[in-house]
This record gives sequence, structure tokens and C-alpha cells, in this order.
Amino acid sequence: MNRNFFGVGPIFFLLFIIYSLAICGISRFYFPDWKFVFIDEKINFFVAVIFIVVGCVVFLLSIFASIKFMGKGILYTEDIYSVMRHPMYGAWILYIVSGLIFLSHLTLGLTIPPFMYLIFRFLIVKEEEVLKREFGE
Repeated sequence: MNRNFFGVGPIFFLLFIIYSLAICGISRFYFPDWKFVFIDEKINFFVAVIFIVVGCVVFLLSIFASIKFMGKGILYTEDIYSVMRHPMYGAWILYIVSGLIFLSHLTLGLTIPPFMYLIFRFLIVKEEEVLKREFGE
């Protein structure tokens, strides 16, 4: 595998879409009454917006840093990359998806972040190998 800007992102996103659509279908058809609300509908919405906004900020910061240093032979370890090793995936799994789950009220949606984390751990091995070859330990 050669290094490219997207890494394992497209596969990761495709698996997210497939799993999420399956969870939405199962929830809507088989468990339509299984909905959660975090204390109050307004608080639920507020928490969702906070999660999504924070996730989008982290995601965009990591993209801008990646664009700035991609192809320059530099392993960027400052700013957002000093806090998270893979901030794009972290923002997606921890914040954006969680915010979308709060908005959708799908109880089964709570299985999406753990599923995506497992997929991430499986897929990121290839990306890590490419980075080790290019930058060493």
C-alpha cells in the first residue's frame, strides 16, 4: 500500500455508511419504540450540536494540517496531532457520530462508535505500516 492523502478513510467511511444504514433500518422496522433522550429533548439537541461542532473543528484542523505537510517528508506531530494520533478518525468516531446518534435518538445507534473503533483498529494497521516505512519509529 502506498501512502495517499485519504489513507484507509474511504473504506472506513463506506463501512460506517453500511453499518449505520443497517442499524437505522433495524431500529426503525424492529424497534421503533427504542429511543433515548438524554434528560430532555432540548438538552439532547444541545449536546448533539456541541459534539458535532467540536468534531467538525477537530476534523477540519487535522485536514488542514495534513494538506500543509503531505508530500513534504515531514511527520507532523504538533497542534491537533500532539493530542491525538489520528484526529480525523477520532473526531469522526468520538464526536461527529456521537452527535448524530444524539440527534437520531436511536438506541441501537449506540453500537456504531464501538463498531467503528474496531474497524478503525483493524484498518489503521496498514496505514501505520506505510508511515513506519516512510518515517521510521
